[in-house]
Amino acid sequence: MSQLPLFDTNVLISAAYRPYIHLLADYFMATVVVQELLVGLDPQQQKELIGQANELHKRGRLIVPDRDDWVQVGVCLSRLIKGRETHGGHLTKPAANMLVRDALIARCAIKTDAQVITSDEDDFGRIKTVFRALKFIVDPGFWTRQ
Repeated sequence: MSQLPLFDTNVLISAAYRPYIHLLADYFMATVVVQELLVGLDPQQQKELIGQANELHKRGRLIVPDRDDWVQVGVCLSRLIKGRETHGGHLTKPAANMLVRDALIARCAIKTDAQVITSDEDDFGRIKTVFRALKFIVDPGFWTRQ
């Protein structure tokens, strides 16, 4: 894999990655993922995750969506609502709003030339119809083959 990985939340909450992530020399994490993970953790786990995020920040590997990312996500979702893209047809506004976090993760990956590792082919496939530079791997068994 030539690009560094940026993990989607659904991969990080699965048990499949745990034995292998420490073997990676480097990877990106989006603050969007940190927020999503914090919601389901107990206080000790939250403290550990925040420490991990702080360490990634020090190394320039914690990616924070900026103003332009939020604007581009709005444009992307608007295009998906209007049905101009082909992957799965148009979306309702509530369905598009459910894609906000994934679209922000996609933007973080694009601006760092990272590759999203996810198990959510449908949502990232839709987002890629607008964010054509997005690179992602859909493979929940990715870690067990390394």
